[in-house]
Amino acid sequence: MSQPVTLVLLPALDGTGIFFEPLLEQLPPWVRPRVLKYPEHGPHDYARLCALIEAELQGEGSYHVLGWSFGGPLALMLAARHGRGGVVHARRQ
Repeated sequence: MSQPVTLVLLPALDGTGIFFEPLLEQLPPWVRPRVLKYPEHGPHDYARLCALIEAELQGEGSYHVLGWSFGGPLALMLAARHGRGGVVHARRQ
């Protein structure tokens, strides 16, 4: 069996991760998904959200990031800051 891999999922602007549900149902057991949610209130600019995500992931160790729509630029921002040697996937629609 493969070593577990943490997959951090950054949602679209709705901030809930509901669009990841079909993906979550299909992931193999060696992938440990971690769906992050954005705060319901307050500013939702990329700089603030990136800082919140970094704080949330502090101590996580190695992980891969997949950003959906609004989360795509956040995934790229994380890659620019911490992605050395990592894999980052970003998709915008």
